[in-house]
Amino acid sequence: MAQFIGKATEYLKFGSVNLFAPPKAEDCGTNQLFCQPTEQGDNITFQFLAAETVNLVADGGFPDGSHNSICGIESWCGQGWSILNNKATHLIGNTQRLKQLSVFTTGNYYRVTVTITDMTAGFILPLHGLNLTNIIENGTYTYHIIWTPVNGDFRFSVGSAFDGAVSNLSVVQIATAADYTVEIFNVETGLTIDTVPPAAITGSTENNVITVDFNWTNDVTVTNGCREIRVFLQGGSVGDPGNILEDTFETNQGWGTFGGVTIPSAVQSMAFVFTGDFINAAFISLLEVGVEYTVTYDVVGYVSGEVTLKVGNTLGTTRNGNGTFTETLICTVNGQLVFLFADVAGVGNLGVDNVIVSKLGNFDGQSECFDLQDAHDCTFLWVWSNENRWRSYDYSVITGGAILTFQHKLRVTCNFRGAKYPSKRNIGEDSAGRKSMDYSDMRKTKLLDIYFAPEYIHDAIAAFFMQDNRTINGKSYIMDDEYEPSAPNDSRVLFKDLMNATIEIEETSQPNQINRNE
Repeated sequence: MAQFIGKATEYLKFGSVNLFAPPKAEDCGTNQLFCQPTEQGDNITFQFLAAETVNLVADGGFPDGSHNSICGIESWCGQGWSILNNKATHLIGNTQRLKQLSVFTTGNYYRVTVTITDMTAGFILPLHGLNLTNIIENGTYTYHIIWTPVNGDFRFSVGSAFDGAVSNLSVVQIATAADYTVEIFNVETGLTIDTVPPAAITGSTENNVITVDFNWTNDVTVTNGCREIRVFLQGGSVGDPGNILEDTFETNQGWGTFGGVTIPSAVQSMAFVFTGDFINAAFISLLEVGVEYTVTYDVVGYVSGEVTLKVGNTLGTTRNGNGTFTETLICTVNGQLVFLFADVAGVGNLGVDNVIVSKLGNFDGQSECFDLQDAHDCTFLWVWSNENRWRSYDYSVITGGAILTFQHKLRVTCNFRGAKYPSKRNIGEDSAGRKSMDYSDMRKTKLLDIYFAPEYIHDAIAAFFMQDNRTINGKSYIMDDEYEPSAPNDSRVLFKDLMNATIEIEETSQPNQINRNE
């Protein structure tokens, strides 16, 4: 399983669902002043940018000394190539491939970027094994590919006349829709209610945009109440799977030590040698009180003594021999992860290595709360999309060769209040003093009151009016003015962090109400 530790999942803002990476500031529940309204039968739609690995190519910058004509000695191999000044240059007349062993895994999705320079003749084909077009000009090239060959080597194929060089190569694996799971969480019970079907989670083959589109009634079975959406990623956004710490102790990542404990030691582990100290321990602050954690660690180089894991103030099992151990404990009192060492009969000599810490049931992203009901009073369904893309959103969702249009769908507590009739008039007057209407233009606008809501709802409303296609309860509207909700007001106490707005909008298509006297 890939470790998507190069770039975490990026949850796109200004959309109909507000997601963010944990920890969440506050769960919805009885003390929640705002819970996003949604109704049985509504579609929930959102997008995010998939997580990525680090660069999987060793020496993609082509440092001096990273090449050997024989494979398996240096990062790069192949006769007729030389690496100097951070680029691999081809020897004219040679047709041997430049390659690196075991970069790709069959079936995985990758983004490959490479720069070609100094070329005046010939051609080069990166990603030998795929049906790609030969490169015949200098430049930087980016490919989004699914690796289909069984051979996982990265190979550059060239014509004998190629006189250029390659540099700045990166290969990152991108998480696919199949790597993500979306669950509906019951805040009141702390349990998962249902899982969104895989067919409702789609990814593009041209970028790393993941689209989720499911219906409360047709795709999941979820009863009314306060609900949250949680997104899980295989491989985790910060480790595998969802690890918050992976430490092999080549350096000290922030541990404090007491007594005979040293980090790093000569053997690159957390080492303990008893020298008579009363307290022998290593500790690091990274946990949350009340959260359950799984900790895996190795006891290595055991000679004598013992070690005990402590999560906050919760003690684990004492270990007195080499091995790999896994413990699941709830953090209490404080947020420290501690290894307590002790001697046995005045002798202690052992080490701890390969520490991995993850939250139990850790998730990659979480939504604000939803108030799911059969119906809500005074709510309208706002739907918007763009012809192609807006900001980081790609609205052209490519699924199974078909291009679909992604739509944001947001239920907003609001209501129309009255109407206005802005108009223009040109009044003419003849020589006898008789006045006439030479030109008049009238439009009908409506006042829409938007009830108190947090900033992320107003972000989405502002984005709504920037799109090519916009409907409120099925009708298309447009707004001439800037969208300016009220400022948060501490004097409102309970609603101090919420904002409301009154806006003037008009239907996009209205009957022609222009009068002219020719």
